[in-house]
Amino acid sequence: AHQFKPLINVLVQRAASAGGAPRYEIRAQDRVRALAGINWRSDYFAEVYVQVEQAARGRGWGRAVVAALARELLDAGVQPLYSVAQGNHSSVKLAEALGFVDNGNRELAGFAIRRTE
Repeated sequence: AHQFKPLINVLVQRAASAGGAPRYEIRAQDRVRALAGINWRSDYFAEVYVQVEQAARGRGWGRAVVAALARELLDAGVQPLYSVAQGNHSSVKLAEALGFVDNGNRELAGFAIRRTE
């Protein structure tokens, strides 16, 4: 059983990314102010992302677009995964408000530079 907490916001609109993957948006003044989409998807899992304009933060719009996307994925039998950069407390709060839980996994990224003489 998942911990998902559904949320409905009439401002949320379904769209599609360039590749056809689902994407949910809130538009205001003819601009996308908040959006949620999929970074990658397998048969069983999908990593979601969220972006909210700085001026639109604090209105619950990020939570609303992620909730709509998560609902679609769960209805399709796909488990949404929500990755958060360490220290991004606003994103953690958003995820927890929707029922995502910290599973303790951490991701490390490294970069290499090749020098040529």
